[in-house]
Amino acid sequence: MVDVLILPQYGDVNGDGNVNSSDIETFVDVLIGTDTNNFHVEWSDLNGNGTTNAADVQTFVGAYLSNGN
Repeated sequence: MVDVLILPQYGDVNGDGNVNSSDIETFVDVLIGTDTNNFHVEWSDLNGNGTTNAADVQTFVGAYLSNGN
């Protein structure tokens, strides 16, 4: 048996397979520190600098809009 890691779509910070309005809530919750789920925190760090902060907002908005939202 082989374990397979499936990474979420870029901008899919809640890991449901879609970039949609539910990702906004998750992203904001991580941004303000009320969501500490390790996966959400990691997936919300869209610029890869090790933390989710204001620098990730523009990238998140771009990913959200580029997915037809």
